[in-house]
Amino acid sequence: MTENEEIVYLTGAEVSKILGLSRQTLLALRKKGVLEGYSQGSKLVYSAANVKAFLQSRSTITKLKSGVQQ
Repeated sequence: MTENEEIVYLTGAEVSKILGLSRQTLLALRKKGVLEGYSQGSKLVYSAANVKAFLQSRSTITKLKSGVQQ
C-alpha cells in the first residue's frame, strides 16, 4: 500500500453480510484472532483488506477440502 491509499473500514454488519456469518460468529472470529477488528470511537470496524484476505483463505481451505487443485 502506498502513502496516498486510504484504508477502507467496514462495520460488523457489513462484514457479516459479506461473509454470510452471524454477528456472534464474526465476534468469535475476532476473539480467536482469525479476523482482526479495530475500535473506531465506540464502533468496532474491520479493514476491507483483512476481510478480503479472510475470504481468500476460506476459499483456499474449501478447495483443499473438496480436492480441487489450484
